[in-house]
Amino acid sequence: TIATNKKTTKAGDIIIARVGSRVLGRTNIVSSGSAIISDCLFAIRFDKKSDKKTFLSHWKKNRANWLELNSTGTCAKHITISKLSEFIDSILKY
Repeated sequence: TIATNKKTTKAGDIIIARVGSRVLGRTNIVSSGSAIISDCLFAIRFDKKSDKKTFLSHWKKNRANWLELNSTGTCAKHITISKLSEFIDSILKY
């Protein structure tokens, strides 16, 4: 059976790979439809388009450096939701 507590994306969500040395930090935007996501991904949804635009701009410029400073793990590098939330809060200044 399929679990009923699944997490899904919707069009416009930002998807970030949260774990894996080869894919860590890879980012895409859901263009249409929806999909069930695993615990290896973060799905970010902003209420305001301006916040989404600000995040994407900062993420594009700072992603590599941020990942180097904030990813942990010896075998499988990963990022935590708390670290990513801190990054988002720092650029949006909530």
